[in-house]
Amino acid sequence: MISSRLEQLGLEFEFFDAIDGQRIPPDLAGLVDYDFPRGRRMLGRSLSDGEVGCALSHALIYRKMVDEGTAAAYVLEDDAEPSEAFAQMVKQSVLPQDPQIEFASFFYQSLRVWRWADRRVGLGISACRPMEHPWSNLAYYLTQAAACRLWDAAVPISGVADWPVSLRQWPSAYCIDPCLVDTNRDAGDSLIHADRSILESESVPEHQETMSMLSWATPWRVLGRLASLTLLPSLFWPETFGSVENSKRFFGRVVDQVRDILLGRQIQGRL
Repeated sequence: MISSRLEQLGLEFEFFDAIDGQRIPPDLAGLVDYDFPRGRRMLGRSLSDGEVGCALSHALIYRKMVDEGTAAAYVLEDDAEPSEAFAQMVKQSVLPQDPQIEFASFFYQSLRVWRWADRRVGLGISACRPMEHPWSNLAYYLTQAAACRLWDAAVPISGVADWPVSLRQWPSAYCIDPCLVDTNRDAGDSLIHADRSILESESVPEHQETMSMLSWATPWRVLGRLASLTLLPSLFWPETFGSVENSKRFFGRVVDQVRDILLGRQIQGRL
């Protein structure tokens, strides 16, 4: 249990009861948009009951912080396993002393971060600006300003909990390197994971064409992507070269990849 681990680390904590996505209280039902426009746009599908409950639970924590005037907080899900280094950072109030850091994730997948943009937050520990979207809300730190921003973006719930905003475009959002929190969760045993897998098998993201925008299998498609700097091939022969919008997205991804290689570096996550 996380309570015994937090007690072992000498950390004070408060439990927040999560919302069951299948039994949302009537007074909270209006906080969910069951058309799931953000989920359909980003994932190509609706949300499972578990994902709705998870997203709503985290959103209500943001509201609680705003309503109670909480200056800063650390949010851990019940299957998180915080390390000694995490406890020392909390006890020493390292992050609250840095006004530049409004949000920090302690658990995320391997991703690229901006080179030369690290902030030292401990011996061998850095806060890094993500170049990619860091998934997982297992463990994170946020200020009241961040809670307000996340609450405004999350409600009504229309997408997954991690995250209602693009953290890679948020100048005060960081990932703590190395990860200072682990988990005892087996993704295969998660009810959210099981329900999500069923929905993902039926998903069709709205922006995808019949052929992937990154498919290199067709020579004409490759030439079309390269020539689409002018967008003329896509404009006149979209069936062969892909639509104009898809070509724009393709080149946007290429630019992002070149930028990531030149200006970024990889950090090791836990997912």
